[in-house]
Amino acid sequence: NVPIFMCYNRNFSKYIRLANDFLASPSAPQGCALTLGRNDCFNTSESLDECFERNAEGMVKNMLCHEILTLVTYNGLTVDSIAEVVADQAYTHQETRNG
Repeated sequence: NVPIFMCYNRNFSKYIRLANDFLASPSAPQGCALTLGRNDCFNTSESLDECFERNAEGMVKNMLCHEILTLVTYNGLTVDSIAEVVADQAYTHQETRNG
């Protein structure tokens, strides 16, 4: 009786594969790393409120799950491989939104 959550690799999976191929190639500069970010069209208070009204379960469960699955699929992410999760304070702030 373990809950299972399914999601799909987003349409950028092709680009993750290409980036991983580049990072594994001899032409990749020493010390290169893959940084996976997310940019959405929620650039106004109204659009962000609408997002939370439509996705009341939250952004991690509804949206970020796709990026996490991509990391699991293409970069070997496992629960055991996560030592720490640190929010980038320059890009992070807490708000109370509608929804």
